[in-house]
This record gives sequence, C-alpha cells and structure tokens, in this order.
Amino acid sequence: DLPFADTHRALYEGARKAVQAIPKCKPYKLTLPIKAKKEYLVFDGTSKEGHLATNEGTIDNVLNLIDF
Repeated sequence: DLPFADTHRALYEGARKAVQAIPKCKPYKLTLPIKAKKEYLVFDGTSKEGHLATNEGTIDNVLNLIDF
C-alpha cells in the first residue's frame, strides 16, 4: 500500500503525461467490412470444462461490432 500523497502524485503525473500525449495520437479507423471470428467456451451442463464454440461472419457497420 502506498501513502495517499504518493498515490496522488503518481495519478497526477500519469494524467499529465496522458494529456500531453493527446496531440501525438491519431484516430483509429476501421475499414469495412470487417471479417470477424469469435471463439468462446459454452457451459451447458454436459461437461465441467465446457466446449469451444466459434462464430464467424462479416460486420458491415461498426455500431454492430459489439453485437457480433
């Protein structure tokens, strides 16, 4: 555990450096369509470990990215 003053100083310095870096940062642009593949474990009660499931597809709108 760090004393409050040390924690405050570290947070302040980190925030200061982050704000100074903003002009150097360029926006991240996605090229559509996005070919996506998601692998995840499914636990359906048939096994303690679950099984691997895969979902592949194309994302045409970045607003739908999180719904894939």
